Amino acid sequence: MKAIYAAIRASPEVRKNFNSSPFFYLIKVLENLSKDRSRTLQILRAKSPQPLLETLELFISGHCNVNCTFCYRRGRDYGEQHILSSAEFVAIVNEFADLGGKIMDVSGGLEPLLSPAICDVLRTGVERGLRTNLYTIGNALHSPKFSTLLTSLSQIRVSFTAHDKTSYRRMMGVDQFDRVTANIRTLVQLKTRCHSSVRIGTSHVVTPENFRDIPKAIECAMDLGVDFFDLRSVSVSASPDYRPNQRADLREILAAVRHRQANCEYGQLKISIADAFNVIATPESDPMPNVDHDLIKMLVHYRVTVTPAGKVFPLNILGQPTHEDERFLLGKVGANRRLAAAMTGKKDIPLQPDLLLPHDKSLILALSKLKNDLAFGIGLEESPFAA
Repeated sequence: MKAIYAAIRASPEVRKNFNSSPFFYLIKVLENLSKDRSRTLQILRAKSPQPLLETLELFISGHCNVNCTFCYRRGRDYGEQHILSSAEFVAIVNEFADLGGKIMDVSGGLEPLLSPAICDVLRTGVERGLRTNLYTIGNALHSPKFSTLLTSLSQIRVSFTAHDKTSYRRMMGVDQFDRVTANIRTLVQLKTRCHSSVRIGTSHVVTPENFRDIPKAIECAMDLGVDFFDLRSVSVSASPDYRPNQRADLREILAAVRHRQANCEYGQLKISIADAFNVIATPESDPMPNVDHDLIKMLVHYRVTVTPAGKVFPLNILGQPTHEDERFLLGKVGANRRLAAAMTGKKDIPLQPDLLLPHDKSLILALSKLKNDLAFGIGLEESPFAA
């Protein structure tokens, strides 16, 4: 196996194949974990690593102003729960930076631009040197209060599961196609004028009802002039929703997209296809049943979610309104309660695969792969993914 790994590292052709692999996210995660050898080894050996965690998913809003058909909340919000103040959210961001965190994903749980804390949170993240990403519906991006902040971010991703007015109304539940597309175009123009390095993109949630519209959605993204386009699934557990002929059609569509992208037919647009689609298209290939369930205990050192009410959960899907299960709760933050205390507390956390988003599953599989390699006597520095 070591000889095979060495041959892969020495072959540019194989490396090129990695870059066009259908398991794009998994390979990128393996690359990152292999490069950060010291910290990854600490986690695989069940030691508290430094820094304590890498990514903070900060949910700052208890409300939303669209009603997406594919959304986990299905009309629900955070109800009457106490929502943290702007000062409390800022304190969490500062503590995360003090703990050595690197990436902050600001989402809503629902819609972050509706939160009174949004500007203070984004500004603090940028000032503390965090890679600050904003995930939004995008219908409030035109507000003047955001204009000086947006171009300082690392990434802005607009949830935009549509290609025209009709599809937007059908999938997003409101009639705001013109507003959102105008906001995206204005943002792209602002980026150009300011010579900003912020990456602007859209995400498109694929379902059995809309997967045949993928080519039209890509054309729409190209027309908007965005940098990237993410094809996403609600979950790999969506595979039973597709009939066999639909899975076959989805496979062909995604293969065509990968082929066109490899031939540079989409210009500067970078298209990412979540690894989950491989399991949706071929359900029998799902590797999750063979994974060590204790791996989720390691994942809390990579990504945690803080909800608008200050609850701390591992990963992110576990922290969303319909899944606030006390079995997964690591602790609470706000007032005098600190993030570090939640991170260092010992707790057995169950693994419930149906609640995990695709990129979380990729992280679990990557850790499992590296752990097995170590058992074979293959160090992280010998991994073909670290080349």
